[in-house]
Amino acid sequence: MSQQRSLREASKSAWWHVAGLIVAGVLVYLNSLSNPFVLDDAGNIEDNTQIRSLISMEALSAERELSTAGRPIANLSLALNFAAGGVNPFGYRVGNLALHITCALLLFLLLRVLLGRVARGSPGSAEALVKVASPGSENCAFAIALIWLVHPLNSEVVNYITQRTEALMAACYLATLYAAARSVETPGIWWQVAAVLFCTVGMGAKESMVTAPLMVVLVDRIFYFASLKETVRRRWPLYLGLAFSWLVLAVLLRANPRGASAGFNVDVSPWMYLLNQAPLIMRYLWLSVWPVPLVAIYGWPADRSAADVLLPGLLVVALIMLTLIALRKRPLIGFLGAWFFITLAVTSSVIPIATEVGAERRMYLPLAAVLTLLVVAAVAWYRRAVAPRREGRDFKVALTVVIATLSALTIARNREYRTESLLAQTSIDRYPTPFAHHVLAASLLREGRRAAAMEQLRLAVPGAPRAHYTLGLELYKDGKWREAAEQLRLFLEKQPRLVWAIDAHGYLGEALAAQGDYPAAIREFQEVLERSPNNPTAARLLADALIEVGNYELAIVCYRRALANGPPDAEMLNSLGLALGTLNRTSEAVPVFRQAVAVDPGSGPAYHNLAMALMRTGDLLEALGAAERAVELQPDNSGSRALLEEVLRLQGKRS
Repeated sequence: MSQQRSLREASKSAWWHVAGLIVAGVLVYLNSLSNPFVLDDAGNIEDNTQIRSLISMEALSAERELSTAGRPIANLSLALNFAAGGVNPFGYRVGNLALHITCALLLFLLLRVLLGRVARGSPGSAEALVKVASPGSENCAFAIALIWLVHPLNSEVVNYITQRTEALMAACYLATLYAAARSVETPGIWWQVAAVLFCTVGMGAKESMVTAPLMVVLVDRIFYFASLKETVRRRWPLYLGLAFSWLVLAVLLRANPRGASAGFNVDVSPWMYLLNQAPLIMRYLWLSVWPVPLVAIYGWPADRSAADVLLPGLLVVALIMLTLIALRKRPLIGFLGAWFFITLAVTSSVIPIATEVGAERRMYLPLAAVLTLLVVAAVAWYRRAVAPRREGRDFKVALTVVIATLSALTIARNREYRTESLLAQTSIDRYPTPFAHHVLAASLLREGRRAAAMEQLRLAVPGAPRAHYTLGLELYKDGKWREAAEQLRLFLEKQPRLVWAIDAHGYLGEALAAQGDYPAAIREFQEVLERSPNNPTAARLLADALIEVGNYELAIVCYRRALANGPPDAEMLNSLGLALGTLNRTSEAVPVFRQAVAVDPGSGPAYHNLAMALMRTGDLLEALGAAERAVELQPDNSGSRALLEEVLRLQGKRS
């Protein structure tokens, strides 16, 4: 009877904890729900045509180099938001917040199981710290999850909608660990099936999920089985199912959906990227303890030498060594250290991410390990150093102070996402990088503050390669062709594989053509067509440039290519017809000019050209009607009047 009463009380306590997490999450992030899209949210949502429909398979894909490319679950979640509310940021922010709260609940459930397991005597329980996992283990799990929920270091995942990829992955990661842990003590296979399902779905949210199967093995070994051999012998069916999810990830990555920004093919070497990570990892750890100041934009990897990062590098190596030692001597501490490094390794080791050297959202899962260690260590110290009878009261007071402080910092951080320019400015003030200047410039341009934006762009180059593109585009708009071409060339030299390179080649070609350098312009337009064969604008611009150098045959081919891949265009049809006429292919030009006047009945030049072609083919009756229409549309055009007189003269001569 007492056991049943204890179970009922534990269940009631758990529900109160769940309710507390939900309420805390809503209150802390309530002031973030009215914030707009920031950074590349607009590109991933407003410009993402693949989220416009849930009927086709398009919702499971995204264009190359978008943040959801190769991440079908993430793209599908955005499509669901779009179906519910279009591109209103509010719905997307509610979705991110719901995912964040879900992750906190899953973390609570997972820690509740694991700390409870330690209290009952897991294989790694012979250490001082496990004394915290006594009857108060559920409260300890709740405290950790609550701190993690309101911690400002996690605010980027809620405020930056594109980072739904991180939240989705984390939810699947924690659900996988929880289901795998429950499957050890629960008869049947359903918890194992759930673990495999969550793991597979997570692979479609973000590649960081790749380490989840390894963490399942580690949880089994530390908390449930006395040896690795026994672990594998008892759990191999589960591990086989989890390994299947790696095949799913491999299929998703086969097309290299973000190859220009991440992976071993980018312009940043694995060694250089690793050197950049050492000081950032130490910064992440400090921000875990005191999350001030937070930075949204860390910029691109910088050139560093081993000497530049010697001290932080040695500290990171020391922490890794201590983790390996602790796995044998103090398994719980070792497990938390392994959790930190394993979940962080995908983004903060040797796999280069060329467009982002650091990001605080990368601490989303690792932060749980750091906070668990801090809370467990603090409670263990308190029990040894202070009278245990005061523990309950003091624990609540300390937790209240910590939660109040962190919540205030998070609420303040939410306000910094009110505008993208404000967010970028905070990054410049706290962690100045050329890329932050570029982001600020781009946001100022969208706000119509062009003079200030141009100043920021000048500060951004040459440290931010993409700033060359933005500056070149603005100079192009100003008609400063030579300066624009210089900036676009610099961008293409530094980042030839980024998705913006296609447009850069096009604008560079137009700037060169404006300067009369048609051979060079032709090469740029050909480069665009090589990368984007169905690009009608590039085909047309190439045809225009070919006309300038007298290559009418190839120009005709390009005009036809442009018309085949784009909407009918009277001006382009006119150009095609004139090119045909120049080569004395007048009979082919006539239907082209007829199509031009059909597309734009108000085009005087089109009727003029049609009349000229018809006159040359001897169809004077139709030529007369076209010439009269040309004069009607452009009465002040002496050429059209002369053409009409010539047609009338020929008709009179024929009659």
